[in-house]
Amino acid sequence: MCGIIGIYNQKDIAPEIWLGLIALQHRGQDAAGIVTYERGSTSEGRFYLKKGKGTVQSLFKSEDIQRLKGSIGIGHVRYPTIGAGDPEDAQPFYTNSPFGIAMAHNGNVINYAELKDLLVNKYHRHINTENDVELLLNLLAAQIGEISGFMGRDKRGLLLPLIIEAVSKLMEKVNGSYSCVCFIAGKGLLGFRDPYGIKPLKFGIAEKGVCFASESVALDILGYKEMRDVLPGEAIFVDTKRKVHSVVIKPQKIPKHCIFEYIYFARPDSVMDDMSVYEARFKLGQELAKSIKERGIKPDVVIPIPDTARTTAVGIAETLGVRNSEGLIKNRYIGRTFIMPRDEKRMEWVKYKLN
Repeated sequence: MCGIIGIYNQKDIAPEIWLGLIALQHRGQDAAGIVTYERGSTSEGRFYLKKGKGTVQSLFKSEDIQRLKGSIGIGHVRYPTIGAGDPEDAQPFYTNSPFGIAMAHNGNVINYAELKDLLVNKYHRHINTENDVELLLNLLAAQIGEISGFMGRDKRGLLLPLIIEAVSKLMEKVNGSYSCVCFIAGKGLLGFRDPYGIKPLKFGIAEKGVCFASESVALDILGYKEMRDVLPGEAIFVDTKRKVHSVVIKPQKIPKHCIFEYIYFARPDSVMDDMSVYEARFKLGQELAKSIKERGIKPDVVIPIPDTARTTAVGIAETLGVRNSEGLIKNRYIGRTFIMPRDEKRMEWVKYKLN
């Protein structure tokens, strides 16, 4: 459960990625990272990378943002669901073959061991961390390399059919949830989502460029007003002319969105898969109130555990006709305790956070 963003713009986009990550900080506090790419006038271009443990504001200084040059890039905030949480596990990751590909990911790959064995023994790719994004990145790179020829030399050029075929082969092999943004050096920006659409991914268009993000709030803040969800099993590729290509590779009749996004994880001002998170939480409160009524319980007061439960508490209180009141005061300078990596740390910081 992390936050991802990818932007292809007409100017250096590190400041926009930084601001988008601030909007997504609630999705991960353990680590953050940004990688950009600047195409050289006389060379193949260069990757610029900054990542490490910590929040976005603590990790990135003004000189870091200035150093991250290029009109295309991706960013990530991490809540560790896999891996030891070492600095090496921070995203984004990149590989230099073929072409040079960088990727950030939100989700959880279930068949990790099987894919690692495939990559090491069949494709002879080195896996350096326990982070599943490294598997996805190397698997995509291996498929592109295999389709386009030895060492990634593609006589046809990196065309949409090649991208779609590579993502399709990845989807056939990966079991689990994955929403991914990546860019291919000198070729374009790519976003794709697993066939069940488990984790969210939005796509926005503005006159200045295009943007992928985990939640609509990031697109709102950055001014990408024309937006939609990346569909389950869909890949969207934006080429160097910023032309948008979209293909639903593996459509599913019944998507399986992560309910935890609506209950807790997402910001209430986000819209995911055509549903307002605020409205979903309010309706969950109404449904809970019906269950309370059926049990013959008449509460004196409804008190939320801030902040996520506030909307649900309103739904309960309005449906039951009882008072909704604050019982706990939150210290605004303490981050989300749920996404801290260990129980001891969570218990300690809850004492500092709520009174």
